[in-house]
Amino acid sequence: MTKNEYHDEILLMETNIDDMTGENFGFLLNFLMDSGALDVYYTSAYGKKNRPLYILSLMIPVDKEEYFAKIIFKYSSTAGIRIKKIDRIIMNREIIQVNFDGFIINIKKLSYYDIVKYYPEWDNCVEIAKKINSTPEDVYNRAILLLKKGSEI
Repeated sequence: MTKNEYHDEILLMETNIDDMTGENFGFLLNFLMDSGALDVYYTSAYGKKNRPLYILSLMIPVDKEEYFAKIIFKYSSTAGIRIKKIDRIIMNREIIQVNFDGFIINIKKLSYYDIVKYYPEWDNCVEIAKKINSTPEDVYNRAILLLKKGSEI
């Protein structure tokens, strides 16, 4: 595989957890994301003695292994973590700001060679929708139209 600007290397950390509460799972996911994990998710599975469990998976920068290991050991019941080095292909990311009826909305521009996609930030859409008594979906769609009309800031 040829390396280029669209390739990078990350770590995938995983552990099986079968003895935590839902509240603790929610806290751990939010804490890991707030601490700089690139992605965090749980997968339902069955483990030893046919016990239901969750597999905690998180993708992190390669230089953050010990930092995230400490968080996982401190805030979960696990006693071990699997780590894999992963090559991935990613789209370039850029944030474009658009003036939306006096509000600023961030739109994520993703590109991969000649492929370009635009995604308004959902949290911005929700926030603006509440302020203008609209729906987040309407704000999202209108933001795309504004971008196409050249309303970048």
